[in-house]
Amino acid sequence: MNIFTFEIKSNLKSTLIWMIVLCFVAFMFLQIFPIFYESSASLIEMLQNYPKEVLIALDFDPDQFFTILGFYSFIAVYIQLMAAFQGIIVGLGTMGRETRTHTSEFLMTKPVTRPMIFAMKVASIFTILAVTNLVLLIATILGLSVINEPYSMSGLLLVSLSTFILQLIFASIGIFCGATFRKLRSIAPVSLSVVFGFFVLNMLKGVFDDPWIRYFSPFQFFDKFKIISTQTFEPVFLLWSLALIVLLVGSSFIIFVRKDIHAL
Repeated sequence: MNIFTFEIKSNLKSTLIWMIVLCFVAFMFLQIFPIFYESSASLIEMLQNYPKEVLIALDFDPDQFFTILGFYSFIAVYIQLMAAFQGIIVGLGTMGRETRTHTSEFLMTKPVTRPMIFAMKVASIFTILAVTNLVLLIATILGLSVINEPYSMSGLLLVSLSTFILQLIFASIGIFCGATFRKLRSIAPVSLSVVFGFFVLNMLKGVFDDPWIRYFSPFQFFDKFKIISTQTFEPVFLLWSLALIVLLVGSSFIIFVRKDIHAL
């Protein structure tokens, strides 16, 4: 439990910053909706001139854009991009802390088993992300209440849940990298490379229109406009997401409990 508490405290400042940024972006973007709605006719005419591939790459559906949840689903693409950064940074930073600070030997000599160390670190990561998403959901509901437009609460909850699952996927990637890397000087280059790599792959879906790309980019696992219209997740991609999380965390556990600690 001391490890869990230590990791929560170590990530407290950065978590608060992420919460403020995510909530501010979600709340302020929602306040723009009335302006877009008033000029919807001219915007639709302008968007008709855009190539279909561009609209797909931006995860844009003109038929739903001018509903409040449709508009939120559009801006959620960029909220999820920031959420993905937080997920991998927390996962990699927490799991690779001792590798980065060269204190692995000190941690391993404590009267606690490696599986317990791993479990406490993963629990702290998932707790941080769960609290972040809960606060983000509250801020989103407040933003929607200011606009006073009707919307489906179940649709909003499902879109918010998709953001949480996306964060867990990137956190699991960070956990895997943290457990695997023998040397880790900085978490920023790795995090930026992974997230932007998957985001570019997400945009390529609009260029090549290949359905198989969806299986390789976490940003494509959940079609937010389809979630709103069907009020459910696509079962295949929900199972694929959960399987990736279990596989990455499970592999990280095996590596963590078996790897040699190299003295400096």
